[in-house]
Amino acid sequence: MKGIYTLIINLPKSTRIKIGKIGSFSFKEGTYLYIGSALGQGSSSLEGRIRRHIKIKKKAFWHIDYFLESDIGRITYVMLATSTIDLECNIVRKIEKNLHASIPVEKFGSSDCSCLSHFFKIKNGDMNFLDGLVRVFSEFDLSPKFIKSICTDKS
Repeated sequence: MKGIYTLIINLPKSTRIKIGKIGSFSFKEGTYLYIGSALGQGSSSLEGRIRRHIKIKKKAFWHIDYFLESDIGRITYVMLATSTIDLECNIVRKIEKNLHASIPVEKFGSSDCSCLSHFFKIKNGDMNFLDGLVRVFSEFDLSPKFIKSICTDKS
């Protein structure tokens, strides 16, 4: 399966995390979103990419891997939609415009495109961000589905 996904991550307490080569940053407690796409097969498929993200033990490769290996942040849900078209940056731009979200680290997840970031912090107390996220996906004729994340220790 090919498509786009959003990791919904809970960070229960503020912390400082080194994100690969882009540096060390302070992250405030709250809800974070990471937007990615998976247009390949096998480990590059939508299922393969999500399976990798929810693993606890893995070699850090992407910026999000460094954030998640901190043992504090946990993926709580994954929102995904099938698509054979690369809509990742379009979705990101709509999130920047339409959700009450900030960019905690520029170029996080976007070192290969012109987006400011593919990683957002939801404004604390915003209980409607999921509805907004569904609306963003729907603007591209995507039918998003939510799955509850079950992180695994299997490598």
